[in-house]
Amino acid sequence: MRPFLAAYLSAAAADRGDVLRLFREFTRDCITSRAWATNTPVECLGELHRHSPPRLDRATQPGIQLHMDDQYQPVAMAQTGRTEAFSDGVLAIAVTLLVLDLHVPPLNALHEPLAVALVHEWPAYAAYVTSFLIIGIIWVNHHAVFELVGLVDRNVLFLNLLLLMCVVTIPFATALLSEYLLAGNGNARSAALVYSTVMLAMSFGFAALYTYIALHPALLADGVDPGAVRGSIVRFSAVGIGLYVVTLGIALVSAPACLVAHFVIAIYYCFQQIRPRSPAS
Repeated sequence: MRPFLAAYLSAAAADRGDVLRLFREFTRDCITSRAWATNTPVECLGELHRHSPPRLDRATQPGIQLHMDDQYQPVAMAQTGRTEAFSDGVLAIAVTLLVLDLHVPPLNALHEPLAVALVHEWPAYAAYVTSFLIIGIIWVNHHAVFELVGLVDRNVLFLNLLLLMCVVTIPFATALLSEYLLAGNGNARSAALVYSTVMLAMSFGFAALYTYIALHPALLADGVDPGAVRGSIVRFSAVGIGLYVVTLGIALVSAPACLVAHFVIAIYYCFQQIRPRSPAS
């Protein structure tokens, strides 16, 4: 057994990939070999404890931990601070870009009272208010989701990037819809379809992020009930996707009605759609 133990320790120092396999073989050899008969059980178990493989779920750096998945591969997890800060910055930029679509009527081209000219700009104002509310609600719910999260892994980071990629296209879709909201020849319909498609993509991104977090309890913060989080998937994700699909049909009929529908959906998400904690907590 000693040659095998030496090989096991050498492999542990060289490559962690074979540690668990060698340790299982070492355990089996210890139990079935004559060494078990010559040593007392306490001595043999003590030897196993001294040469047990190094833990791979220990903290390696401040804020970073390694956990083992089903294939015994280390998965890095980190605190949520940098993810939230980056997301806040992107959302702040996206919501600020919306105001660039609000134009001042030029003085030298003004052929009517300023008040009348401002009234004629109502599509831009309506699109601005709706999109500002939508991005604002995204920020609020993004904050609510990450209140549930204690650690983030690589998949969470990429899913969060997918959500942000969709969010930063909202200013473009807003400018397009405000410009063509009252246009004819199918242009208004096309602009409304683009707007609804962007919102649907955003909804899919948010749903993917929330669903992944809900199905991985190891990511949740202390005190959060995994069952309650999973139970909110339909209410938080599936309902929104269904509503945004409906707006595609509304866009084919009326662009202004489509904008109103998006405003109503934003109001729906103003209310808490997540049940993060059990009644006992």
